[in-house]
Amino acid sequence: MKRTALGVLCLLIALPIFADSPGARKMPLTMQRCVSLEHTASGWRMQILCREGKGVIVLADAAGTSHYQGTGIFAESSQKELDATYQSLIPRDDSRFELMQLG
Repeated sequence: MKRTALGVLCLLIALPIFADSPGARKMPLTMQRCVSLEHTASGWRMQILCREGKGVIVLADAAGTSHYQGTGIFAESSQKELDATYQSLIPRDDSRFELMQLG
């Protein structure tokens, strides 16, 4: 009886520790890249492709407050995670592209 009670107690303690929480990722996403960024009626829609899969982040900016919504691999992400991913993948126009003057 004691062994059974001890086994049940160990399971009750161990299961929540090893259980996968719905909002948490085990590993960060790798090789993320923005496939498309387009303006829609609801805001800005960014399609993202990475090694783990694909997803979409929509940025809705209404009344000065930003709200993100994720689908696909971003469905369970928090606002903070969506913001960080979205901001890191926005195409930048800070590169100095120069054409070579030949001849």
